[in-house]
Amino acid sequence: MSRRAVGRAAPSIVSARGGPGKTRAAPLIRARGRPSFYPQYRSAAFTGRHEHGSIVGVSIIIRILVNAAALAAAVFLIDGLDVDTSSTGEMIIVYLALGVIFGVVNAVIKPIVKTVGCAFYVLTLGLISLVVNALLLLLTAWIAGIVGLPFTIDGFWPAFFGAIVVAIVSWLLSLLLPGDDD
Repeated sequence: MSRRAVGRAAPSIVSARGGPGKTRAAPLIRARGRPSFYPQYRSAAFTGRHEHGSIVGVSIIIRILVNAAALAAAVFLIDGLDVDTSSTGEMIIVYLALGVIFGVVNAVIKPIVKTVGCAFYVLTLGLISLVVNALLLLLTAWIAGIVGLPFTIDGFWPAFFGAIVVAIVSWLLSLLLPGDDD
C-alpha cells in the first residue's frame, strides 16, 4: 500500500460485468458507490473535493467571456443593436455585464420556455427557437436598461438577427474551447 492510501479505504476493483474474478481491459473503480471508467476525471462535485481554481469556476468565466464576445459581434454586425459607451474600458465592462445577464436569462428562463412550449418546438420543427432567442435577447436588453447598462435594441427584427449572430458566434467559440459538450 502506498503512503497516499494509508488511512483511506482502497477503491474496490470489479469488472464491467460485476464479477470479482472476471476482468476486462478497463476495470471499473467504484468510488462512493458509483463506477467510473476514468477515475482521474471525476468531477469535484462527485468526489466532494473542491480545490482552488476548480473547473466549475473557470467554466463559468469562460461562458461569460463567450457570451460577451458573441454579443459584441452581434452589436458590430447588426444595425439596431447599440452599446453607447465613451471608452474602451467601459465598453469591456458593459459587454462582460451583458454576458452575465444573458447567461442568467438563458440559464433560468430558456429551459422553462422550452418545457412549456414543447408542442410549439415540435410543431414548427424547432424554428420557434429563433423567435424565443430573439425574445430572450430583448429581455436581456430590458434588464440591462433597468440595471443602467447602455445596451439598446431597436425592435424585434434586430433582436431576431442579433440572436442568430449570438448563437453562431457562441457555437463557433465553444468549438474552439475545451470543456463539456452542452
